[in-house]
Amino acid sequence: MRKKEAALRYFEEISMIPRSSGHERGVADYLVRFAAERGLWYHRDEMQNVYIKKPGTAGAENLPPVVLQGHTDMVCAARPGVEHDFLHDPLQLYMEGDRLRARGTTLGADNGVAAAIILALLTESEAVHPPLECLFTAQEEIGLKGAAALDPALITGRRMINLDAGPEGTLLIGAAGGLSLRMEVSAFRQAMPRNSKFLHVGVQGLQGGHSGADIGKDRVNAIKLLSMLLVRLKREKIEFTIAAISGGTASNVIPRECTAMICLPAARAEETRAVLAAAARDAGAMFAAGEPDMRIGVAEGSMSDIASFAFGEGTGSVLPDGVTDRLLNLLNLLPDGRLRMSHVFPDLVTLSLNMGVIRTKLNAVEITVSLRAGADSALEILAADTAQLASCIGAENIRRESPYPAWEPKSSSGLRSLLSETYRDLRGREPLIQAVHAGLECSVISALIPEMDIVAIGPDMGFYHTPDEWLDVRSLERTYEYVAEALKKMARNAD
Repeated sequence: MRKKEAALRYFEEISMIPRSSGHERGVADYLVRFAAERGLWYHRDEMQNVYIKKPGTAGAENLPPVVLQGHTDMVCAARPGVEHDFLHDPLQLYMEGDRLRARGTTLGADNGVAAAIILALLTESEAVHPPLECLFTAQEEIGLKGAAALDPALITGRRMINLDAGPEGTLLIGAAGGLSLRMEVSAFRQAMPRNSKFLHVGVQGLQGGHSGADIGKDRVNAIKLLSMLLVRLKREKIEFTIAAISGGTASNVIPRECTAMICLPAARAEETRAVLAAAARDAGAMFAAGEPDMRIGVAEGSMSDIASFAFGEGTGSVLPDGVTDRLLNLLNLLPDGRLRMSHVFPDLVTLSLNMGVIRTKLNAVEITVSLRAGADSALEILAADTAQLASCIGAENIRRESPYPAWEPKSSSGLRSLLSETYRDLRGREPLIQAVHAGLECSVISALIPEMDIVAIGPDMGFYHTPDEWLDVRSLERTYEYVAEALKKMARNAD
């Protein structure tokens, strides 16, 4: 086996370990066992963060340590109809050309590639490197919680290569800060009116994607699209109430699906189907080029179907007319998608919102929106303005959750210069210097250790946070080679 193929082997090994956010104990066990078997120093904290240290190779023992970092958890999403228990089942990997995928689920390349590259480096017998401090953090995907719980006293290195980035050939030097706004539209439910009928209205098959990295690609948000269809009914003077609505999987994922159960006069059911069919055709004309697999469906429902929305008691009850109107106003008028672009970095979004999740509870509908900004001051303004707007158009109990700071680019960086030089030597061209509109643990670690010089890199991969996620295995090998060569350069150049 070639040395650089070890990264793929380690990726395959950790893919056999369930590692959804908040359930990283199994992968932490694996990392601790890996370190113990090789006589390496390690520490494991209560968050299931794992620290592993390896001395520098001959002649580099006394050089300043280099930190290698990535997170062990993954976003867990499956295609409709795919049964996969993310708490117990291993991923089912398969190759499609040079791309690695998981059958029917997310792949976890975000950020399993970091652990794979680091473990391969730690076992490379011919590697030349300074002392290594390897950080495997937990709960990144649900608010960078593992990074926030790191003990800075255990980290002596002041140069850090984060491996939660990409595409290959890009050096990331900045990232967005973010937070979630959770809000409710509350109401006591009322009994289903007489002579009424239930209809399911659903949106499926959208691309979805990462609410930071993909927010500038104009992918359709299923919650926004469904609300647009329902507002069309109101404009056609068809009165209905919402019994239940559900969509999205996480605030940091552009929702691929959303379904509502609506209650309307039985006599207007066929007219409603016709209006929705016309609205679906219009949506197809607007979005089908970018969303070729988009499906909009209408089906007859029943009172028993409402229980599938899992909001507890209240089967057969609906939201009052005024509450339905208030909810639709909120869903339609809240901004979504990219709001502002960078004047410094090409094609970089610097301000965005993502309406990520909507859920029906017994006496309220809950909505979670992800906000991102390239600077902390801009994030604060966006959060305050969004909360004020949401309050004016019907939201209540608005609260901020899981805030994390922006990682703002530094004007100069010794690590950036070294990685640029290494990339030129290997590939014969300059790397792209860029920031990213996504939350990276670099921001939290930079706040914990302000003097830390950080650059983020990674291989080519795509559609992370969705079941279409893929990893280019040749790019993984080249990224391993790149990191190994950069470490060798550090070991041979004390400056």
